Amino acid sequence: MSQSRVAGRYAQALVDEARQATALDTVATSLSSLADALRASKDLALLFQSPIIAVGKKQEALKAVFAELAIDAVTSRFVAFLVEKRRENDINAILSAFDKLYCDLTGKVRVHVRTAAPVSAEERSAIENKLRIKTGKQPLAEYAVDEALIGGFVATIGDTSIDCSARYQLQRLSKSLTLGV
Repeated sequence: MSQSRVAGRYAQALVDEARQATALDTVATSLSSLADALRASKDLALLFQSPIIAVGKKQEALKAVFAELAIDAVTSRFVAFLVEKRRENDINAILSAFDKLYCDLTGKVRVHVRTAAPVSAEERSAIENKLRIKTGKQPLAEYAVDEALIGGFVATIGDTSIDCSARYQLQRLSKSLTLGV
């Protein structure tokens, strides 16, 4: 079975368990913390990937990590189950599949926003309001600075980009002037 199908099934099982425990948002927050920790710690990522480390030792190490990250009980049990079934290598795919299901269920969408300069809370609110109107969903935005944009922003939602940058506007103006000559 392909990794994406396996990840989808495990993610759906976790969504079902979280909904039954009325802890969907809590589990989503815990999984986000776990994903951040996996990106930040090479040692933690290696712990998940290593087939050499015994199941019991992995579970002990993860209990300590989860206590530090304040991971909820549903998520802790789920990850322990993954380790027991030797599916911990699929954690990143499962996290991604869960996030997609979570966003679909809650009417949210992940958005990567690049801006020409750091933006204030008021500007973030305005950008997110425009994105909410455009998508019909509550944006969960991650911001990054890209000075090449000159001004404005570029929002990426999945494989779709919304380019409201000054650079893009200047390119369009230049193209229309070139074609008009």
